Parts: sequence; structure tokens; C-alpha cells
Amino acid sequence: MKNTLGYIRVSSVGQLDGDGPDRQRNVILKFVADNPGLELDSMFSEAISGTIDGLDRPEFARLLEYIDNCDQDPVVSGIRFVVIERLDRLARDLMVQEVLIRELAKRKVILYATDQGLVDLVGGDNDPTRKLIRQVIGALAEWEKSNLVRKLRVARERAKAAKGWCGGNAPYGALAGEGPVLDLMVSLRGTMSLRQMADMLNDEGFAKRNGKPWTYNAVGLVLNNRKETVCDNV
Repeated sequence: MKNTLGYIRVSSVGQLDGDGPDRQRNVILKFVADNPGLELDSMFSEAISGTIDGLDRPEFARLLEYIDNCDQDPVVSGIRFVVIERLDRLARDLMVQEVLIRELAKRKVILYATDQGLVDLVGGDNDPTRKLIRQVIGALAEWEKSNLVRKLRVARERAKAAKGWCGGNAPYGALAGEGPVLDLMVSLRGTMSLRQMADMLNDEGFAKRNGKPWTYNAVGLVLNNRKETVCDNV
């Protein structure tokens, strides 16, 4: 019996064409396939900030309505599980996270994050330690978001004063506005994965030189193929 929904969230419409949704979808599909008690019914995917309340998210609201409708249908047993890639894909604001989890709790739905295994993030309300761990993870995601926003604000300010490339085949970081973004990537290397870095850049509206969203492969190529600049004004 199909009993599971997947929820995918990216922060901008541009990311819908990037690797974020596909990656999340594949991770969720693998998680469901690896756990025999789960059978996927539907996926819900949207581009919206992680700080927006769930009831103001069209697709999350539709997910809740879908659960309600299944519970009222005598032919089906209802949706009992929701799967997300990571907790910060649900929300990047602790208060928003707890509101969304409370909505799922009202419907007696179990929430799994693929990076935490079969740990019920909703049922943790009955376990003070598990609830604390969940809230600490949410608080860290919110802190990380705030810290990155601050760094990106500094990068934007530096980008305004950036000078252009003086000739030759320009590596990433050489063109106006790219240097601060490259510096940010370098400073974050070792503290987050390439995928997390790509998500962060896309969340904050930074695109690749060709205007497309960042992917973890693109971030890796930039970091691994940096070249020494040949002009003092770069």
C-alpha cells in the first residue's frame, strides 16, 4: 500500500533547472527503495525560501491537503510517512521548522530525513532528548544561514568595487564580481560539502558565469582549477 510522500524544496525558481531537485528526488527514491516499509505515493516539489511558513508554501500546503484527503478516503489507508533529503530542506528557520513538524504531528505522520536514517523527527516530541537534538539541528541550520548571508553581503559589497580581467583566458574569479564569490568558496572549503556550497550560492541568488545555477561539479571545478592571476588589478 502506498504510504509515503516525498517533499523537495529549493530556494529559487532558477534552481528547478539545476541539480538540486533531481538530487533530492534521487536520494528520496533510494531511501524509500532501501526501506521495505515505505512505498512512494507522490512527490511534492517547490522553489521557495526555507524561512517561509509551510502554510504559505503552495506545495507544502497541497501536501497537507493530500494527506487529509487520503485519511478521509475509506479505500486507502492514508499517508503515514513524509521523506525529505535533509532537515534544512524542510526549513532553515527553527520556528518555521517546528510549525511544519507540528502540522505533520497533527496528522500522525512520521517524518524521515534521509541523512538521519529511520529516525522519526515528528515522534521525537514524545522523547525530550530526540526533540532537543532535532531543535539543535534546526538552530544550527538557522545559524549557518544567517552566517552565510552575512558573508554573502560582504561579498556583494566587495563585488561592487571589483575590477575586470586584463586579458587572456579568464579563470573563474577574474571577472568583475567573481572574486568575492571565489574567496567565499575558498573560505568555506572544508567546512561544508560541495553540494551544500552549491545550494548556498543558489539560495542567495548567485549564478554561474553563464547564468545557470551552481552544481556541486561546477563548484568543484572552480576550486580545483584556480589559476594564478597575471594582473595586479584582478
